[in-house]
Amino acid sequence: MDNLKLDGLKVVKSFYSTQEPNITHAQFEIVNSGNDAVNLTVQKIRCCSKGCQISVPDFFLYSLPDYLEHENKLIQQAPMTTTQYEVSFAPVSAAEFSQNRILVEIEFLVDGETILLDCPYVLDLRNEKC
Repeated sequence: MDNLKLDGLKVVKSFYSTQEPNITHAQFEIVNSGNDAVNLTVQKIRCCSKGCQISVPDFFLYSLPDYLEHENKLIQQAPMTTTQYEVSFAPVSAAEFSQNRILVEIEFLVDGETILLDCPYVLDLRNEKC
């Protein structure tokens, strides 16, 4: 697995002061620099901030930039490729920890081994103009 690299990509979500902040997705990149394909399965997703974890029961997995859905949450990463992905899910309220650092934690199963990836999520508070 030395040829496999996972990186969480920063997501910035804007919301207005009159809206409740929420977390809706995460993005990540997979680099396979090896000569063999690698199979990864997204097992679990959690929204985390300052000791608080909220599990996401249902989510969708898409390859970017075309938003092609991956059935069974399975990724088959071809050799010598770099691909970006997104996981989307129903809104998770971030009202209680919106002032703290927020991460979307993605748990993968790769060749029987569990890998955890943290994806930063930034809430950008905007004030409405009068």
